[in-house]
Amino acid sequence: MAQSKGPIFQPNYAVCPGLLLKQEVNHHQLTQAEFARRIARTEQQMNDIVNGKTPIDLETAIQFERVLGIGADIWLGMESHYRLDQARLQLPKK
Repeated sequence: MAQSKGPIFQPNYAVCPGLLLKQEVNHHQLTQAEFARRIARTEQQMNDIVNGKTPIDLETAIQFERVLGIGADIWLGMESHYRLDQARLQLPKK
């Protein structure tokens, strides 16, 4: 594997996938309660996902895909990047 040249971009922020989720739920003209029902979650579980308190797991990503039409791989990728960025922000700088 080749070494990368130059600095690696590491943002000083973390973007929660709940931001896109909230926009997409609104775009599909669903209430958060209706969307929660469609993905077999409680409103509180849905709220925790939107606010980044609960991670998006495989099953949830597939349910999002089925209701919103955005691939599960997109949701999982966003979740992974979010958690990684959060971890980087918590580590001391070298």
